[in-house]
Amino acid sequence: CLKVLLHKGASFVWGEEQCQCFQLIKDEVCNAGILVPFDTKRKTIITVDASAVGTGAVLSQMHGSVEKIVAFASRTLTTAERHLAVIERETLAATMGVEYFRTYIWGSAITLRSDHKPLLKILSPGGSGKGSARLARL
Repeated sequence: CLKVLLHKGASFVWGEEQCQCFQLIKDEVCNAGILVPFDTKRKTIITVDASAVGTGAVLSQMHGSVEKIVAFASRTLTTAERHLAVIERETLAATMGVEYFRTYIWGSAITLRSDHKPLLKILSPGGSGKGSARLARL
């Protein structure tokens, strides 16, 4: 109910429904207890994914054998981006995740995790590293 307020030309209307949505989000973020502070000494992982309408990323770190979440990031795809091929949307998600969390990961080794196998082949060490020129632009 809050996302519609971000659309271009949308009227900003703040009523009871928006207030309830905002309060619910605040409660979930404050009370979930699932986020941990970033620690430069821990192994860092960025997990990315894309759908037909958006991209998302999770910054997490290993605490012993347990992976704990540091932060989330997501965004809606533009109309043009929605027409991209799946591998291009997945590449866009990886780019978005790394750029969004760059202040955390600057100068550090990270693991970039994706469920898109063709992208993993291109980005993995020893992989071909050869993508289309269109992928390189992303």
